[in-house]
Amino acid sequence: MDAPPHDAARVADLVERAFHFRGDVTVRTRDGAETTGFLYNRDAAPRNGGGACAHLFEAATGRDVAIAYDAIADVAFTGRPGGRAAGARSGAPEP
Repeated sequence: MDAPPHDAARVADLVERAFHFRGDVTVRTRDGAETTGFLYNRDAAPRNGGGACAHLFEAATGRDVAIAYDAIADVAFTGRPGGRAAGARSGAPEP
């Protein structure tokens, strides 16, 4: 089964929403792999010339994971909002 066409604008919007969600999210990549964790940074325009990527602290291990925007197929808001950041906004931003 072929991966769906990559929609860069949709992925950038999902990553931005996930960053502001401030709870755990699950990032599914185009190859079907899933990573669940806290998305703490996004670099849509890296200065080093590399591609845009999202940075997560993986929920199961706490390790720092970087996932390239062009590898992302979908982002699900799977954790409780504000679960890791005291005083953070509640709820996922509207689509």
